[in-house]
Amino acid sequence: DSKRMSNEREAIAELRMSTSGGNFTYDIYDTLVYVSGQNDKRKGSSFIKLPIESLPDSCLQIKHVGNGRFQIAAFITTVLNQKPMKESQGGAMQWENLPNNSSILLDNSIGLSFHVVK
Repeated sequence: DSKRMSNEREAIAELRMSTSGGNFTYDIYDTLVYVSGQNDKRKGSSFIKLPIESLPDSCLQIKHVGNGRFQIAAFITTVLNQKPMKESQGGAMQWENLPNNSSILLDNSIGLSFHVVK
């Protein structure tokens, strides 16, 4: 049973997550999106809220840098394609390239996959 979190616009990428509660697909429309836990109070298409209480607000940021290329910055322990990422702090962003079909492991427990749609 797949749950899709989207609206009418055409997505440029998607983030997928599989849990015991089902499979979730989050469409990405905006040039910069913030990935948070379910307690984030902010609203809008640039906020992806994973159904996990323990995740902090804006634990990941994903940005579209043009021509189907994306970058990612992490604010908690994150592994990108089996390689630990440097953590960003405050305004000191540690952007890394985010290739199509990447695997992302958040907080040593939450598996995500990233796919370029367009």
